[in-house]
Amino acid sequence: MQGFLENANVDPILQVARMIEVQRAYELGQSFLDADNERLREAIQALTRR
Repeated sequence: MQGFLENANVDPILQVARMIEVQRAYELGQSFLDADNERLREAIQALTRR
């Protein structure tokens, strides 16, 4: 209806907290991938030196 605000069932504080939690989990996963990538790069370099 025109002139009325939407009455959404969303708790904005809860959603922002959840976004922060998801962002931190993503960053943790990214750091694991970076470490694994570095480990594989070093292994490949060690194997190609022979």
